[in-house]
Amino acid sequence: QTVDTTFVADGSTATIVNGDLTVTIDSAVANGTDTNAVQAKVTDANGNVVPNVAVTFTANNGATVTMASAMTGSNGLASTTLTNTKTGISRVSAAINSTSQSVDTTFIADGGTATIIDGNLTVTTNNAKADGADTNAVQAKVTDANGNVVTNVSVSFIADNGATVTSTSATTNQQGLATTTLTNTTSGVSKVTAKINGHSQTVDTTFVAD
Repeated sequence: QTVDTTFVADGSTATIVNGDLTVTIDSAVANGTDTNAVQAKVTDANGNVVPNVAVTFTANNGATVTMASAMTGSNGLASTTLTNTKTGISRVSAAINSTSQSVDTTFIADGGTATIIDGNLTVTTNNAKADGADTNAVQAKVTDANGNVVTNVSVSFIADNGATVTSTSATTNQQGLATTTLTNTTSGVSKVTAKINGHSQTVDTTFVAD
């Protein structure tokens, strides 16, 4: 006669070994709704997957963990998602039986809400000579709806009172800044307008007689 016997994983030695906490979805938009996702594989001291045990998840840098505790399935996997309104790296930690692993996830700015708010278009060089060569300069800081700087987006610049804008379109850098310069042969105030996504700000620059 033959009978089956069953061996079960040793839950008391359940752990998440190095490399078994992985990011399954990354680079979510930091808008508070888009999600990154992580998955933890739980095994015992002999490498057997451990089902039906709770894994605790935490995250830093302002991230909200959707499910702070998740049960492993029959495959030993537990997963959760996280949201954020802050860009950058959020480190996620998964813990069981006082052992833990950590992994980095990234949230990116919401380019769809990119704007230049009041005060974020500034004059960095002013009172240039109105000789057609000397330059004034302006700088626009682009942020999303949650105040995160938005990189690699295009800002358009125009100016009045006869001023010539050197670069009518400029791309934001890693600090969310786009800059341009302008010349004029007419003295006085030239208003410079910076625009993105239908939103604009205007600032005054001054050219002085040569």
